[in-house]
Amino acid sequence: MSVGAPVDTRQRLIDVAGEVFAEVGYRDATVRDICKLASANIAAVNYHFGDKLGLYRAVFEADYSRTVGEHPLDGDVSANASPEDRLKAYVGNFLERLFDVQKPIYISKIISREMVDPSEAFVEICDRFMRPNWELLVTVIRQIVGPGGDPQVIYRCATAVIGQIVYYKQCRVFVSRMNPGQAYTADERATLADHITEFCLAGIRAVGAK
Repeated sequence: MSVGAPVDTRQRLIDVAGEVFAEVGYRDATVRDICKLASANIAAVNYHFGDKLGLYRAVFEADYSRTVGEHPLDGDVSANASPEDRLKAYVGNFLERLFDVQKPIYISKIISREMVDPSEAFVEICDRFMRPNWELLVTVIRQIVGPGGDPQVIYRCATAVIGQIVYYKQCRVFVSRMNPGQAYTADERATLADHITEFCLAGIRAVGAK
């Protein structure tokens, strides 16, 4: 066995598992089927990941580590920067992560599945890979609203911000149909980030002042 073989097997299992999880969901995916498609021995899953949950977790970890490494949640903007600048960096980098051309398409499909039909792995996946993104946004919005802001108003604002960002990705076909001029080049993504930030800032300030 060559030195690189175990690494290749591990990555191959992650890639194939991602496709299978996206296609049939976590519950119906089987280690046997994944290993067959990956031309790997079932023991390889136990060796590299421990079990199916470990493999599911690894699918998220692989994508999260790379995309957050290239497009940090905070956009490399200091925590001491103005909340407006922090929000703009957050929105811009979130868009970049979503439209990263190297991002496996199965990640979006798996997340969509978890949103409408959570698996037994949802709580762990949510807390490990989604909560940091959410808590950063809540912190920034709380700074914009100011002391004494209603927590539920802040949470609803955070949901509204994320909803606008994700919509452009999850509903891209619809958006392009309704607005044929919508493009997703680097320049257009920057324009979208500016628009979403400006729109959300106005809304946050309006509802936060009530």
